[in-house]
Amino acid sequence: MKINYFNQPDEMNLGELLSQRLQENFDKAYFFSGFAKDSGIFYLLPALEQSRIKEICFGLGVDNKNTSKDMLMKLLNMGIKVMVFLNGDMAKVETRAYAFESADGDCYVYLPASKLSEGGLIENESLITEIIYGKDEKKLFDDFICKLIKDSKFRDIDENGVTKMAENGEIVARISERRIPRISEMYAKEAVEIGTKEYDEGSSSTIRADDFEDVDISVELPMDGEVQVRNSLGEEVEQVLKKTANKAKQLLGEENETSTSSKILPKDKDADYNHMSTFIFMIQGADSTGIKIPNSIAKNLSKFIDYPEEYHVLEINGQLSECANVEFEIFDNETSGEMIDDKAMLIRKEKYVALSSSVLKEMNLHKDDIVRMMKKEKGKYRLEVIRNDTDEHNIWENYCVLTVKGSLRKFGII
Repeated sequence: MKINYFNQPDEMNLGELLSQRLQENFDKAYFFSGFAKDSGIFYLLPALEQSRIKEICFGLGVDNKNTSKDMLMKLLNMGIKVMVFLNGDMAKVETRAYAFESADGDCYVYLPASKLSEGGLIENESLITEIIYGKDEKKLFDDFICKLIKDSKFRDIDENGVTKMAENGEIVARISERRIPRISEMYAKEAVEIGTKEYDEGSSSTIRADDFEDVDISVELPMDGEVQVRNSLGEEVEQVLKKTANKAKQLLGEENETSTSSKILPKDKDADYNHMSTFIFMIQGADSTGIKIPNSIAKNLSKFIDYPEEYHVLEINGQLSECANVEFEIFDNETSGEMIDDKAMLIRKEKYVALSSSVLKEMNLHKDDIVRMMKKEKGKYRLEVIRNDTDEHNIWENYCVLTVKGSLRKFGII
């Protein structure tokens, strides 16, 4: 038996690792999380659809705030065995484990600290334990699976059972009907008491003000004026939420409110992607694929990135990917160093576009570093890395006013 420890996101991206394992030649896979959100399952769907593994089992702790009938049905329709535990006031399950079984090879177990959500899989700080059982240690792995499944409180469920849970209000039809935007991300962080009842992770009937901080964004609200917020208990709370003074305007010495245009600090509805000159974004770090731009953003950058007409196919991390050669002129504000990578690539995937560069990978990028990407000409870009512990970071952070849906990452355009 071999045990390894990894820190996410600096050393490992659990979501990508699980997606990669799903494409390998294992016989069975087990995904168990006592607190599961639709966003985490949705992240894994592409890999599950393409998986070579014949038997996949999900054990999920569900409730009527984070888990939907729609998502559970998706898993069942893919031929995946689904087991559930209904989290409530009196009992909750905390198990978090992912396992990959091979009849004649090594078996892998991953024990993460984070929950099954998009943030928990890709960017939240988390310690991940990897246990590798050799083929002569199959009995030990079988004992683990027995404890995970047979001795657990998870129960099998089919489509009729999922429908009944939805009818009973134990889960919702679709999470998108219930999501509430993060107030802290869209307005001033003022002390607003929205509820007094305590909330525990996985609870189905209690709520507190902090609860709003953990819900993915899926709706748009105006940036100014009066806003009515309705919590999950059906109580209506009305607050007048005002924007804070513009930090970027203060740092740049602009006192005249009209001098800051929407093209400098855009709102979603004001973002002018067709005439942009600079793309500014906070990163999670660079992994083996590169710096990733979700397709929800990349699709708006087609003129800026100026995708080459012809992509060529390369094998990256054992998978075929569409790639295009570009040139990056890279500047690091921490070292004042400047480098040229004329063999950089744009990698186009189903869910993202990656900026792949050997120079960027060697720079040891950290969470919340900022990259300013400026287009020089077709196929040539200048990338300025603004380190999160430098004074300049405080300025450019204020230009990252748009939020990546379902995460804490932000970006902006000029």
